[in-house]
This record gives sequence, C-alpha cells and structure tokens, in this order.
Amino acid sequence: MRHQRHQPGEVKLVGFSNFVRTNSLSDLFKVNRFHHVEFWCSDATNTARRFSWGLGMPIVSKSDLFTGNATHASYLLRSGDLNFLFTAPRILPLQLPWTSTSPTPLPPPSPPSTTKPAATSPPNTASQSAPSPSKLTMPS
Repeated sequence: MRHQRHQPGEVKLVGFSNFVRTNSLSDLFKVNRFHHVEFWCSDATNTARRFSWGLGMPIVSKSDLFTGNATHASYLLRSGDLNFLFTAPRILPLQLPWTSTSPTPLPPPSPPSTTKPAATSPPNTASQSAPSPSKLTMPS
C-alpha cells in the first residue's frame, strides 16, 4: 500500500481499522459503545416530537407527569441501536426564581389616630345592603 503525502494540518479519513491514536491522554478508558445520548432542553415534549418527525425515529418510551415523574420529563427515541433521550426539568410556576412564593403582603398599618373614633350604632340586621362607594373613606 502506497502512502500519499499530505499537507500539514490536512485531515485524511482512514477508517476505524487503520486509525492510529496520536494523543494517548485524550481517551482515559476504552469505550465499547454508548447506551444513549441525552439532550437537555427546555421543552422535551416539543423537541422530541420534532426530532422524531425529522429523523423518522419513533418515541418508544416516556417519563413525565402522566407516569408520575414530577421532577423532569424525558422522551426516548430509538432507531436500531441508536437511542436519543430528550430531557427537560419540571419547574412549577411557584418555583420560578423571579416569582414570589409568599402571598401578597398586607399594606403597612396606618399611624395611630390622635382623635377618638366616632361612636357607631349597632348594625341593622334588617337590611344587609353594602355601603355605597361614596360612604367609604380611606384613613389618612
């Protein structure tokens, strides 16, 4: 077999059987095969469906809220020995970092009044109508 001369930096495809490792520190262990490749994304459902349609790989397994998994959603696409797993974390609306999980705070208390409160008559139980808006006043 005759070797061809190549320019420095030029890449030549030699195939697996003729591959010679040039940096022994690049692989610290022998790899026989991969079980799956996992893609983390923000919307696993949409991403898995798009890849399934685009690559023709069916969704063969899922783990999400419907299967009892409240922490993340994962969808597995398979074609022969090739497995693509699409995973997205579940973030509940109350757990978003930019929202407050505490209820709306009450307004601050009004300063103490220097005048005595006016005497009020007992409520009239015969008429249960709400006071009109003109009679409602805000404390100053």
